[in-house]
Amino acid sequence: MFFRTPSASRIAAVAALALGACERDPTGSRGDPIASVAVANDAPVVCALTTEGAAYCWGGNNFHGNLGTGSIDTGETYHTTPERVAGGVRFTTISAGPTYTCATTAGAKLYCWGEYPGPVGFGKVPAPREIAGVRFAEVTAMGWGFGPCGLSPEGQAACAAFDASGFAPVAPGQAFSAFTRSLSFVDAGGNSSRTYLHQCGLREGMVLCWGENWYGELGNGARTPVGSLEPVASPAPVAGSTRFTSVGTGMNHACALATDATAWCWGRGLYGMLGTGGTADSPAPAQVAGGLRLARLSVGKFHACGVAIDGAAYCWGLNTHGALGAGTAVEFSATPVQVAGGLRWKQVSAGEYTSCGVTDDDGVYCWGRNESGQLGNGSRTASPVPVRVAFPL
Repeated sequence: MFFRTPSASRIAAVAALALGACERDPTGSRGDPIASVAVANDAPVVCALTTEGAAYCWGGNNFHGNLGTGSIDTGETYHTTPERVAGGVRFTTISAGPTYTCATTAGAKLYCWGEYPGPVGFGKVPAPREIAGVRFAEVTAMGWGFGPCGLSPEGQAACAAFDASGFAPVAPGQAFSAFTRSLSFVDAGGNSSRTYLHQCGLREGMVLCWGENWYGELGNGARTPVGSLEPVASPAPVAGSTRFTSVGTGMNHACALATDATAWCWGRGLYGMLGTGGTADSPAPAQVAGGLRLARLSVGKFHACGVAIDGAAYCWGLNTHGALGAGTAVEFSATPVQVAGGLRWKQVSAGEYTSCGVTDDDGVYCWGRNESGQLGNGSRTASPVPVRVAFPL
């Protein structure tokens, strides 16, 4: 998963409009730099967008078609280098989910591909299909059992639900609560079997969360008994007076950037996911150790990564398959560790056990798990340090 602050996404959308009114690129060439990369939180899938809006995906495509290349693999087939998403549509934002991927255009159209979830399932679509009636300026959250969520063109949190024919538009915030109509961003934590365990959004510098709260992942200073099937239905502010500019959610935790660029996390502390130096749960926001000042933050399923003001990347949490990128074999790190290689980064995206990022010189690197080729370097060997993604010329 990756996410951008609402203000940055709107600036990007305006810039994309300036590129031209046409939302299709018939050439299919990749002569332009990579603008952003998105790692799925619960699938071996990575996607990237160029500055001209071309989409590329790589990793596992088996049985779902969520790479969007126009085909669905039915056996042990792996896409170990990036492939152009079919259709030639120019996109402005993209988000990869457990079995499907969605992206938005400068005209606020929503396209999705892969296996759409829902009450009865809606088949598999191996290439981008426009979702009629749904208008998103940015797509921010994906999941199984519910449609994508993001920002409406008016800058309000919005979601797309499913009906008997597939996706159907939902009024901003209606999918969760009428209260979310006043939110300027929404993200959702969870996995493929129990999606949207908890959600968090932004409103005028406040982070508000709702949903499951077994480990304090709502950040309100309280928690519900583990196993409780009565989630908190209404968004409520996290505890404390800290003001935030962005927020992201993981499996059972969340992290946010404060206005002074410090990082704060709350919820489950297992594997050091909160970055506070220990493994204890925290039902209220706790500052990430080390005093880092971050410009960007991405929260994965069991780890998080951020880009510091000086461009260095740091990660903390579970290090399975080298997901922290520090070149070590430790099980986890409860404090931020610098990603190896001395590179300077513009953006990072933390997924399940894989992380990727874009450097200042427009290179794309990934590290961590690679059983389906999600590192994009032509192999299926995991790497505890960044390896360069092999984009086609």
